[in-house]
Parts: sequence; C-alpha cells; structure tokens
Amino acid sequence: MAECAPGEEETEAEEFGTCWPASGEPLEEVLARLEAEGFSIDFDPDDRSGDRALARLGLLEDAKPLFADRPAVRQAGVLLAIPLLAESRLLELFSAVYHSLGAAFYGLRTTVVVLFVAALLRIKRAEHFKEHNPRELGHVLGLDRAPEVKTVRRKMEQLAARRRAHELMMARAKHRISEDPERVAFLYVDGHVQVYYGKRALAKAKKPQDQVAKPAATDYWVHDADGQPLLVVTCELNESLTQMLEPILQDVKRLLGERRVTVVFDRGGYSPKLFARLDKLGFDVMTYRKGKYAAWPTSHFVEETLELEGRRYGYWLAERKRVRVGRLRPKRKKASSKAGPQYFWMREVRVLRRDGRQTAILTTNRNLEKVLVAYRQFNRWRQENFFKYMQEEFELDGLLEYGADPVSPEADRPNPARRPLERQLAAARERLQSLQAELGSEVAPQGALPQRTIRGFKIAHAELRAKIAEAAAEVARLREELEALPQRVSAADLESLKSERKLIADTIKMTAYEVETRLLGLLSDHYSRTEDEGRTLLQAAFQSTARLEVRDDELYVELVPQSSPHRTKAIAALCEELNTLDTKFPGTHLRLRLGIQPHEPLRILQG
Repeated sequence: MAECAPGEEETEAEEFGTCWPASGEPLEEVLARLEAEGFSIDFDPDDRSGDRALARLGLLEDAKPLFADRPAVRQAGVLLAIPLLAESRLLELFSAVYHSLGAAFYGLRTTVVVLFVAALLRIKRAEHFKEHNPRELGHVLGLDRAPEVKTVRRKMEQLAARRRAHELMMARAKHRISEDPERVAFLYVDGHVQVYYGKRALAKAKKPQDQVAKPAATDYWVHDADGQPLLVVTCELNESLTQMLEPILQDVKRLLGERRVTVVFDRGGYSPKLFARLDKLGFDVMTYRKGKYAAWPTSHFVEETLELEGRRYGYWLAERKRVRVGRLRPKRKKASSKAGPQYFWMREVRVLRRDGRQTAILTTNRNLEKVLVAYRQFNRWRQENFFKYMQEEFELDGLLEYGADPVSPEADRPNPARRPLERQLAAARERLQSLQAELGSEVAPQGALPQRTIRGFKIAHAELRAKIAEAAAEVARLREELEALPQRVSAADLESLKSERKLIADTIKMTAYEVETRLLGLLSDHYSRTEDEGRTLLQAAFQSTARLEVRDDELYVELVPQSSPHRTKAIAALCEELNTLDTKFPGTHLRLRLGIQPHEPLRILQG
C-alpha cells in the first residue's frame, strides 16, 4: 500500500494508491496535486502490472515513478541533471504544446525524461536502447523497465504526427529569452549541412570541408550571446544564408518585440542589400568583409584589451566610422535625384594579426566598443565548436526517420540546365583569353609590330586570328544559349527530408547540452581543470553507479567515488549546490538529495 505523506491519513482512496488528507483539503486542490504528482495502484516498484493494466483500459496517461532502496544502480549518476531539467521547464513546454499522449504507461512526461536522460548517457538514437538493460535503466527512472526500441519509435511517431515541433522550438526560445533578455543582445546564425546518402531526390549542398556538392539537408541554428543554442530552422532546398537569414529573423522578431539586437554571421550571409533590409527590420548586423580590400597603414592600429569571464583578450585595432559597401540598385546612366542612396554605409573595424594580415569586420552597431566588435565576431567560432561537439557526442546528424515530403508548390531552385553551359562558357572564355594573350605577345615590347605593316602582321598570324574569331563566336553562342534559359525553375521534382522527429530530438538534445553546460559552470568553482576535463568528468559522473534510498519524502542518490579524490571532491561539491534547488523528481513528491557514498575502510580478516 502506498505510504502517506506526513499529516495525511489512510482512507478508502488508498485503494488507488493515493492519500486523502484528513484536513479537509478542497477536492480541486487534491485533483490538481494528484495530477502533478501522478498516481499508482502498484506497491512493488519491480512489478507495475497494475498500472500497465490501467493504461490498457484507458485509465492512466502516465506512470508515476516508484523508487525502491537499491544498493547499486548503474548509470544512476545521470540523476545529477534532473534538478536543472526541472529548472529548464522542458517538461512544462512539452505539456503546453502536446498536452498528452493519451492513455499510456509511458506517457508524455516519462517519454521526455527518458529521451533527456538517454541524451546525457549518449544513447544517441532509438536503436541504441537495445544495447542497455531495460530493467537497470528503468530503475534509474523509477520504472520497472525502461521503454525499448519499438516503444521509443512509436512515441516519437505520435509526437511527430501532430506537426508541432516548430511551435515547441519557438516556445523553448521564448522561455529562454524571458529568463534572461540579455542573452539575446547578440545572436549568432550559421548553417549546418547534413550530407544525405539515401535514394531520395534532395537538393545539393556543399560542406565547407568538401569541394563537391552532394545531396544534403541544411539546418540554420541561432545561438544566443553565450553561445547556447536558441532555435534551429530546417530549410527545404538548402537555401543560402542570404536567403534564409531574413525569414529566420522575422520569426525571432516575434519573440523579441521592438528590441534591437545584433546578428553575427560569417561571409555566407554577406549582401549589402540584405544588410539594408535587416537594418529596416530592426536588427544590427556584424560580419566579415567579403572580397579584396586595401590594407590600412599599420600606424593606425592601437592595442586594446578586454577582460571577460575571467579571461583577458587583446587585439590590435583600427576603425573607420563610415565606409561605403556595395550597391543597392543596378547602376544607371542618369541617377534620379529621388532615387535615394545607391550605397549602404557601415562601420568597419580592422584587426591586425600577428602575420601582418588584416581582418575586416563590418557592422551597423555604432555604439559597441571596437574591442567588443572583434570579440563578438571571433566568438562566432563557438557555433563551429558546438556543431563538432554535438555531432560527436549527441549524433546531431543522425537520421531519425525515413521518408521525405514534397517541397512547397511555389518553391523554385537554380536552373540545373544552366550549370553545364556555365562551365562551357567559362572554358570558352579562358581559351579566348589565352589566344588573345598569345597574339598580344607577338607584338614587340615597345608596341612595334615585327612586320613592316599591319597587313603583313595580319597575314603572318592569319591562323591564330582565325582561332580567336572561332573562340569569340563560341563564347557569343554559349552566352546566347545561357541567356535564353531561365535563371530559376520549379523545384517540384525535388523532396525534403521529414524533419518533425529531428526537431523534437534537437529540442531535447539542446536542453541536454544546456544542462550539461550549466553543470560545467557550477563545477568550475570546485575543479581547476574544468576547461580541459570538465565535460569528461561530467560524463563519467553520469555513467556512475549510485545507491538509491527512499526516506520519507526524499530520494537519496549517493554516487560511488570517482576515479581520484580531487574528482570525487568536485562532484560532492556539485551535489551540495544542486541540493539547494530542492527539486522534486518529475511526477513524484520525492525531493532529490544528491551526494557521494561515504568511504568505508577495508576490513582485515583475522585468521
């Protein structure tokens, strides 16, 4: 029979594993509490047949976690992350967007907790669940057994069928912004290409490391000022950053209101016309200058330093308050006085590097100090590090569902028929230039002809001139054929990969990464090598065996000592900080109490 909390008496309601207060608690409050804490008709945590029967009858929407005293539970160290999971409000966001999965033993809350814990344990996709003992993993979560491969797939399919992943992503971003509006003072935007090796007809894209475009899917990620992921947008046809940046920021604008923030990106988003549109939309931009530019005199550069987050940064900097960038309209013979400015004006900050080269940074933010301009632009590399880490540790590019959707009927793409002609035209122009250079080399250095007359020069080089005429005609022919073809055509023959499951999984993985990062920050005060080994130590702690014990309304989780005393001491200090959050395990009234098992000296057997 379920135990009652202090101040409650056993009544007939205990037939259903709940407690009815003797103090006359209003029925509405009782129902709200029961819904928050869950209920169970089972008394043995290793035998949940009663709750499973209720789920089959449609009377249970989620299993209440039941814990038992267990001397050694493998991977129970992952419970270190539960207090920060509760603070992230991820469960509440899922509940607000999806409400419920209907009658089920593994309901919405349990499914999200399972997937969150799996991410931190590096169970990277549903197929990997079969590599773990379901009973042992279930004991970590307060279940008789964890869901297996088919169940996880089915739950993800149920969520994906509702097509609310984008709404969930935006809800998470809105919550993150409401927690700390300053974290979006700067936004970093970059694309991540996932190469596709299947048989679907996908648009092609090129990864920075590759020279050849391949079928792929491209996601655009938005990170906050601290480098933490805010949201991700999947595009249909691998559109460039210049095409995607404006619609992405229009979505972000709905979250920010009228606040003006600075968007930082690389040269892939370089477009003066785009800069002008984003300026009108209410965003400052910051990016590297594209193309060739003349070097500034080294005498203009001054060393400036910045101390931030315990680190010191130094740069040699120079600045020009107003530089002309690009052309907003095509060049006209006679510009109208009412046509408006033809150029976009920006601020340019140059960084002098140790090798003598200069890095040019353009921005419309005129109030930011020069040293902060350099720091913020170079800080964009946090995104690249994020992609690398997430790919290695969380399998960011894992294909979670098969199949593809047709692209939007109005979608178009660059005309593929133009590409071979463009290559032929480039080759023909190169041949023409080579022949013209050969003819020019026949002229004397002072410009004098080797023959006495121009007619004699033409006769002597008639064959070369004929080749030039033939090459010029070929260039003209190819140019006419290319101009006759449309620049863009319908993309109806292409598909885009299904993305609902991936967006749901990305939301959970983003939260897992955020929780791991916050734990890393808490650990930094107690572990001197946090920067180099902090994440490795946390992963080892997640995989640690722990003793579980239920005492009244508390769940004690005592991890085994780590590989060395100083690591054990650091994890113990982390546990103390997490205990101050006074967190209840999701779906229960049990408060988590985390710690390290006390050291027991070896006993020497007496013969």
